This record gives sequence, C-alpha cells and structure tokens, in this order.
Amino acid sequence: MRKVLLGICSVLLIVSCTTTKSVETESFDKQNQENYKYAFNEALRFKLQGNTRGAAKMFTQSIAYNPEADAAYYELAKIYLGIKDIKTAYNFAQKAYNLSKGNEWYCLLYGQTAKALNKVDTAIIAYKQLNKIKPGNINYSYGLGVLLLQNNQPKESLEVFKTIAAKHPDNEQINQIVLDLVLESKDTEEYAKLIDAYIKRDPSNPKYLILKGEFLMRNNKLKEADVVYNKVISENPDYVPAKLSYLDLLLKTDEVNKVYNIANDIVVNKSVGIDSKSRLMYGIVFKDSVFTDSVKITKMIGSLKEQYPDDSRVYDISSIFYIKKDAYDIALKDLDMILKLEPNNVQVLARIIKIYEFNSNWAMIKKYGDIALGRKIINPEILFSLAIAESFMGNDKKAVEHLEKFLTYDDLPRGTVITANMFLGDIYHKLGNRESSYLHYEVVLKYDPTNIYVLNNYSYYISVKGGDLNKAERMSRITIEAEPQNPTYLDTYAWILYKKEDFKGALKYMKQAIDFSEEPSKELFFHYGVILGANKQYIEALKYLNKAKELGKKDVEEYLLKFTK
Repeated sequence: MRKVLLGICSVLLIVSCTTTKSVETESFDKQNQENYKYAFNEALRFKLQGNTRGAAKMFTQSIAYNPEADAAYYELAKIYLGIKDIKTAYNFAQKAYNLSKGNEWYCLLYGQTAKALNKVDTAIIAYKQLNKIKPGNINYSYGLGVLLLQNNQPKESLEVFKTIAAKHPDNEQINQIVLDLVLESKDTEEYAKLIDAYIKRDPSNPKYLILKGEFLMRNNKLKEADVVYNKVISENPDYVPAKLSYLDLLLKTDEVNKVYNIANDIVVNKSVGIDSKSRLMYGIVFKDSVFTDSVKITKMIGSLKEQYPDDSRVYDISSIFYIKKDAYDIALKDLDMILKLEPNNVQVLARIIKIYEFNSNWAMIKKYGDIALGRKIINPEILFSLAIAESFMGNDKKAVEHLEKFLTYDDLPRGTVITANMFLGDIYHKLGNRESSYLHYEVVLKYDPTNIYVLNNYSYYISVKGGDLNKAERMSRITIEAEPQNPTYLDTYAWILYKKEDFKGALKYMKQAIDFSEEPSKELFFHYGVILGANKQYIEALKYLNKAKELGKKDVEEYLLKFTK
C-alpha cells in the first residue's frame, strides 16, 4: 500500500517570491546598500531576460554585499534547481529558510530540495513549518503525511491524513489513504466504523460498499459479504469493479459456474474497457487449476479477439492459455501475431524460442534468434538458446561466439553459467583448442567441484591429448565412486590407468565397463582390445579389436598387426 501512496503526486507549485529583510542595519552601511540594490536588481533583470548565468552571478554578488539577503539565496536555489543541481539548490534554500522561517516559499523550496536528496527528516521539519504557516493548505498537509509514511511513522501519518479527511470529507483519495493506513495498523474495529461512516455519508458511492465487501470477506464473514455485493451489483449492474471484486468471494465459496457467467458478462460487455477485461482474463488463464472449463475460456478468448484484433494483450492471454494446454501450434500463432503488432517485443521472442527449445527444433530457434539479433533486441536468455541451437546444428564457431558474449552479462543464473561453460569446454575441444577447453572446465569445477559430466570429459581428454595424468585419475575416480556401474566413467578411468601404464588396474576397470554396458560401443571394444594386448592376452585382444573394426572404428590396424606378431 505504501508504494501506491508514495507514488501519488501532490500538486505543489513553486511561486516566485522575493521578500528580503530590511537592509537598514548598522553593519550594512549606505554604500553596501546601494551596491546590494544594484546587484540584486541587475540579477532580476538578467533573470527576466532568460540569462541564467548572468542572474546567478549577480545574485551571488548581491550576497557579497549583504550576507543576510534571504531573497538572493532563494533565487539562487531556484536557479540551481532549474539546472538539476539539487545539492547546491538545497544549500541555498536552507540559508534562505534559516534567515526567514516564516516565509512560505522559502520553507517550501527547502522542503522540496531536502525531499529530493532523501533528507526525509529535514523535509518533515520543513513541511511541519509549512503547515504552521498555512494550516489549511491540503497540499502541505498531504506532503507531510507522505513524508511521515516514508520515514516509517505510520501512526503520525495517519493522524495527518485523518485531519485532512475531516476538513475534506468528500475527497475519495484521502479517505482511501486513511482506510489503507488503518487496515495496515490492523485496527479492524476502527476500519469497520470508518467504512460504515463513509457509506452513511455517501450511500450512492459503490466504492465504499465494495471496500466493505472485501473487508467482510477478509474476516471470513462470507454470507455478510455476499449480501453487500448483491446490493451493490443490483444497484450498479454495469459497475465492473464490483463484479471483479465479487469474483474473489465466489471463488472462496467454490461457485465457479457463477464466476464464468459474470466473467463472460464482463467480456462481452462493450461498455467495459479492454484494461478491465484483460486483467480478468489474465487471472483466469493463470489460475488453470480452478478454471478448467476450456470450452468457456476458449469462447471468451475468441470474443476478445473479435473485439480487439489489434491489442497484443489479447494474444498474450491466448498464448498463455494454449501453452498451459500444450497446444503449442496455436500458442505460436498468437505469439507471432504479437510480434506483428510489437516487432521489438523481446519477451515474446524469448517465449517463442522456449517453445521450440522444448521441442528441440534448433532450426526455428536459430530463425527467431537471428531475428532478435537483427533487430538488436537480444537478451541473455535468447543468446544462450541461440548458442545451443548453433551447437546442435554443427555451427561450433557461432556457438562459441554467442556463449562467450552471453558470459559477459551480469547477474546470470548460476546453473546457466555452469551449462554455458560446459558447452564451451566441449566445443573448444572439438575445435582443437585444448587450452580454452580446459579453462572452461575449470570454471565449471569452481562452481561445482563434483560435476560428474565435466570430471569425466576433462579427465578423458587429458588422457587422450596429454596432460597431468595424476589429476585426470583423481577427477575420474570421483565419477566412478559416484556411479560405480556407469560404463562410460569406468572406461575413462581404465584408459587413464592404461596411459599411466597400470595395465592390471586398467584391465580390471575395462572389464567392468564391458560387463555393465548393454551394447558396448566401438570405443569400448577398442579400449578393451588395446588393454588386453598390454596385458599380453593377445587372442582376446584381437577378438575385441576386430569387433571395434566391424563397428567402424578407425586406426585399429596398427594394433592388429602389433598383436599378431
């Protein structure tokens, strides 16, 4: 509620007023008097001509002749406020205020500049002084109430707004603020009295009846609330806020059919604006666990499309509904329609890409990702999806380019950063850039030291391409401890042991990899054959090497020749 309250703008006008203290003082001799009057009048002349710099210079000069020239300080404060130098404006306004606290305009400018600098305590002092100077001014009272609320003084703020409400009983905005503050204070008894008093004073105003209905509903007095809603709707059949509020009560009492009927009445009513209708329909499509009658909802969405064919909100509502129903083809048509109406809607592009990502349609992800790039409305989410699509389509260099750019964004989700670095590690390996590959794997392991996927790939690539085999063994050991029956991880560990010339250990784990594999790959057969040969089991080695060759493994011949000698 406070956010709403603080967002309301009070109308406060800065009025030019140049009141100066008497210059006839003992310390202010005749020559200085003349010099001051000349400088001040010249400053006013420059001000009227629009020469701000000249005016500021002469107002400053007039202060040199008379340090107590409150009007000059005030005028300088206004000049600096006009050029957005709030701090300097505040300093001059403070001097004017201190010299003449009874001056309304000095006090107002002091309060406004303090407020702009978030000096709330100081602004409160100034606005309290304003209320002493002009006790009947609603703008000053309102400003004080807002500042007290901003300063975490709700009780004091409530008293100020109650005073305003007493003087202006027909001001709905002030009455609403009082009610909100009372409600926030949890004084339900006072809230009930206030509502009844407002209704009694203005019985034809449906807003207060709605507030009473909502109050009764919050306090679980559902039957009493129903009576109030029926009264206000019967007296104001076309008043949409009453119907919208009544829907919450109907949902609490499980009268969903009534909800559909009222919702449909609102949707088809041409006197009701699209804002109210869209708020209603967003609520319905998001609460899909409650609103399950797809036929009725589809009918209402269709009615909206007929009435507002050029309003993107209608298609947004429709797309949400059909996504929740897994009807992605219809949802995509709705989203494409939004793009026709709003070509630079990055959220819609991201939603389209997510749908295609769900279906692994990499070509369409690339299509819409390229559209986003072309329109220069790319965001990290789209960039990441586009990179993955490029990777799966074999465009590794493009994938790297997008992923590296993705990682330059701030505040990225931890999981996505890990995934991006995993992909980069794999892609750089494919491209033969071992240094960059290992660098990105290291980043992953800093975030997630037990990432099994990276530990396996990283350790295997070290065993194949060269590197710290002890480090590779440590990493690979973590994977087989985590999943002792995973043939891929066992194969990696066995191959590392083979490279370290621990042939017996390699044979033990390689045999397990073959045993746990339902359909051993050509790589597994090849590794098993090589390791068998290293253990001088040549007949068995030839058997598995030939199996690897039959499955299409290359570079087997040298081992076949070696083991047949």
